[in-house]
Amino acid sequence: MPLIADDPFFNFFQKQEFTYREALMVELARQIEDDAGLPAKAATRFVENAISGYFEAGTTADFWIAMVRCRNTWGEAPRGSWPVTKFGPKEYWDTAHFSGTYLAVTGSIAQYFQSLQAEQPDADPARIVLANVSTADRRLRKRAADHGIAVVSGEFA
Repeated sequence: MPLIADDPFFNFFQKQEFTYREALMVELARQIEDDAGLPAKAATRFVENAISGYFEAGTTADFWIAMVRCRNTWGEAPRGSWPVTKFGPKEYWDTAHFSGTYLAVTGSIAQYFQSLQAEQPDADPARIVLANVSTADRRLRKRAADHGIAVVSGEFA
């Protein structure tokens, strides 16, 4: 597909043809990688489940996804396979994901912060990545149309 075939971002997918959902997932990951600074692979992991939620929501409002990362302190329990951060073995990253309208997502994040402080007072919110899935969808459809490719019922036609 000419929309994405020449983009080096796609090299790690090791495939030539994409469904519309796959292309939208990659478009959104590119949007995040380009502007939010997440590496392509991490951005792709972040968005892959969000695309299903986007199509299932069927909302006319813009659909947003968010990832909140908090630095937390490791207690006395054995660490097991939990990865050690660059800050050392006494810290770990905690992650929460949200999706929906902008107001729903930001409201859920605010509630999460309140409950987090009550349940894990040593956790510190450190990063929020917020992305508009609808923007990626509109841009991908526009680029597809520019290449003469129609999108019908969420699939390339």
